[in-house]
Amino acid sequence: MQPSFEGRSLGCYTLANAGCRMTVLRGNSMNVSLTPELERFLNEQVRSGRYSSKEEAVGKAVELLKEMEEAEGRLETLLPEAEDSGPATEMTAQDWGDIENEGLKRLRSRKST
Repeated sequence: MQPSFEGRSLGCYTLANAGCRMTVLRGNSMNVSLTPELERFLNEQVRSGRYSSKEEAVGKAVELLKEMEEAEGRLETLLPEAEDSGPATEMTAQDWGDIENEGLKRLRSRKST
């Protein structure tokens, strides 16, 4: 579900969806209201030490959302190319090995950064 603008006043925008309510204020400040379930989850992430603050955890969530949106955009770009490339062929053991090796290579490069 896409967020929807509920109103605007004095430079503030309020967005809402099923899981949270966010008010964007002038400048870089933002107020976010979460469902009780999401708030408990966020608090537990901070308590566990996984994140040092709620802001850090929310920042990471937004970064992951951005990455997901970019990946979906790349996929949408590649799908027509795949459809136009001809009929599907059966995967070979070599194909699966190549895919596994490429995945491991990408994983190692992410861990080193």
